[in-house]
Amino acid sequence: MPNDVHTILADLDRLLTQERAHLLTGNLRALGDLLQEKEELLAQIARIEGQQLPVMAPLKSRMLNNQSLLESAMQGIRAAADRLRDLRQVQEGLETYDAGGKRHSFAKRTGRDLEKRA
Repeated sequence: MPNDVHTILADLDRLLTQERAHLLTGNLRALGDLLQEKEELLAQIARIEGQQLPVMAPLKSRMLNNQSLLESAMQGIRAAADRLRDLRQVQEGLETYDAGGKRHSFAKRTGRDLEKRA
């Protein structure tokens, strides 16, 4: 395997390690910093002759693992966003449904309705 190919694969291995660390620590902002370098390395690998591709199997497995971590992180972000949306809706008022499926809305009251006593 030519030295430049070895260097490209070592660089990708290093990048995948960094990417995994960022995913595990929740540092998703740092992933954007790695994106351009990752795209450049993958483009270089795409130009490698097919006979050298079996060396890619461990790296492909790591890329798939990182992809799974990223998908899980995105799922968590969506769940958090949904929860925040639900909490904002409750602050604005409450909607319930009776046994017949009829919706009932309870608007948020303004002012203090409860008296505090010592």
